[in-house]
Amino acid sequence: MKTNFRFMSVALAFILCFAAVGFGQGTTGSIEGTVSDSNGAAIPNATVKVQSSGSTAGFNVTVTANAEGFFSIPRVAPGTYRLTVTAGNFKERTVEATVGVDSRATVNVSLEPGTGVTTV
Repeated sequence: MKTNFRFMSVALAFILCFAAVGFGQGTTGSIEGTVSDSNGAAIPNATVKVQSSGSTAGFNVTVTANAEGFFSIPRVAPGTYRLTVTAGNFKERTVEATVGVDSRATVNVSLEPGTGVTTV
């Protein structure tokens, strides 16, 4: 009886240790960054459109930067994404970002005054 209890205790501890490791594994990443002008000043309320390409095709989301020009897109599948950033009185700019599992892709975008499109 005593041996059976020890075996069950050790087995339960072993299972719980590996269960904790399994819950720590993520399957997505995130994209975040700031939108600023050519002088480094934040551009509030800029629009950031994110479109996936390659194996993650079909993901499309639009977010708005906050008052400090910061934006964040959580729970993004690993892959390559095209970000198109627009704001009033600034040229549109398109950049690419690569997201990995359990990682954050930081994309800081600087917009130039004027109208038109800038692709990087």
